[in-house]
Amino acid sequence: MLEIETITNQNQFRRPQVQKDREEWEKIRKDVLDIIEQVQEEGDRALIDLTEKFDGVRLRPEELRVSREEIQGAKSSLDQKILSALKKARDNIFDFHSRQKRDSWSTCVRDGVLIGQKVTPIDRIGIYIPGGKAVYPSTILMIAVPALPPASPLWRWHPDRVRPGRSCPQQ
Repeated sequence: MLEIETITNQNQFRRPQVQKDREEWEKIRKDVLDIIEQVQEEGDRALIDLTEKFDGVRLRPEELRVSREEIQGAKSSLDQKILSALKKARDNIFDFHSRQKRDSWSTCVRDGVLIGQKVTPIDRIGIYIPGGKAVYPSTILMIAVPALPPASPLWRWHPDRVRPGRSCPQQ
């Protein structure tokens, strides 16, 4: 027999899920802050340890930097149609972000309420794009291009399980 129950209070179902979500996000936040702190304190050693932990690849310090020859080799092995599409995507992403306001601003929306944006340029950024079964160059472009001045080279690296420490142009 099918039993039909009328729900009169949705909160009885929502509250436990909201609390569970909040707890999960707090754990993720703590994990991310721990990783940031480890990298700040240990530098390259932390990158090596974290790459092994998350990607199962044990790198040597000299494998953290990909040589110009390896980059050029990866680039030349890439299908020219794909390379052209990536360059066009890079240019489009840059064009979009160059139209965004990059100056600090603030305004008083009502008595006692000030809103705004503080823009602070930084000298360099570090971006980690996980490797794995698939490669998503669009992720790299969407994250890195807004931080670059026009015509800057875009360097990327991710651990490749087959050839640890090597760039992976396509899979």
